[in-house]
Amino acid sequence: MNSSVFKQKLMSIMTDNKFDRRLPKRVKGKLDHKGLWRVGIGAKNVFSSKQSRKNKEYNVVLLVDLSGSMEGSKYVAARGITAYMASVFSAIGVNFAVIGFNSRITEFKSFAKTNFHVPKDLPKMVEAMDHSLYECGPCNHDYSALVKAYEAFPKKAKGKIVVYMSDGNPECSAGYGGDRKCSYAPEESEEFYVPENIGKLISSHTDVMTVGVGIIVFGHLKRIMKDVLEVNNLGEFQKKVMGWLESKIKRG
Repeated sequence: MNSSVFKQKLMSIMTDNKFDRRLPKRVKGKLDHKGLWRVGIGAKNVFSSKQSRKNKEYNVVLLVDLSGSMEGSKYVAARGITAYMASVFSAIGVNFAVIGFNSRITEFKSFAKTNFHVPKDLPKMVEAMDHSLYECGPCNHDYSALVKAYEAFPKKAKGKIVVYMSDGNPECSAGYGGDRKCSYAPEESEEFYVPENIGKLISSHTDVMTVGVGIIVFGHLKRIMKDVLEVNNLGEFQKKVMGWLESKIKRG
C-alpha cells in the first residue's frame, strides 16, 4: 500500500464516521418517503432511523526513541514516519501527540494543540526532535516514556493508540558523564529500565504497536508487547505501520 492510498482510505473512514448511519425499513422512526409505495402492499416497515456510528474518535501517541543509538538511518526512518503520520492525522481529523524520549521525556506536540498547521508547525517539530536526539546521552527510559504516553491522553478519550518506536531494550547509563549525564539517579533508574514493568502499562483499552527499528531481535519487549514489528528502512517502516493502523482505525 502506498502512502497516498493509505491517506485516502483513512480519510474516507473518518469522513463516514462523522455521520450517523441511516437504517431503512424500520417499523418505527421517521417516515421514509422513498418507501411509501410499499404501504400499498401492506408493508409496515416504511420508517427509517439513525444509528450513531462507533469509532468516531481516535487519539494517537507517536512515541519516539531519541537516544544515541538511534542516530543515523534508524532515526531518519523514525522521524520520517512520525512526520508523515503527523501530516496525515492533521488532514483527516485524528488528534495526535508526539513524544520523544531518551533520559528525558519531551512532548513535541500535545493533544491540546488541535490547530496543528503542517506547513508551519511540522518543520518546527522535526527541528526540535533533531535537537533532542542524543542530547542526554545513550539512555532510553522506555517505561517512563510509556507512562507519559498514557497520561497524555485526554480524559475519557476513546480510540487510544500508541505507536512506540525504538531500536532496543530499555536501558539506563545513569553514570554517563559530562553535560549529557542522565537525569535519573541510579536507584531511580532501576524502576524505569526494568522491562517487566512495561507490561503493567498494557491496557485492553489502548492499542500499542511496538516498532523495533533496525534490529533483528527485540528482546524483552518482544515477549511483553502484543504487537511488535521489526523494520530496517523507511519503506518497510511505512508499509508495516500503515497496515497496522489501517486495521485499528475502522469504519463505524
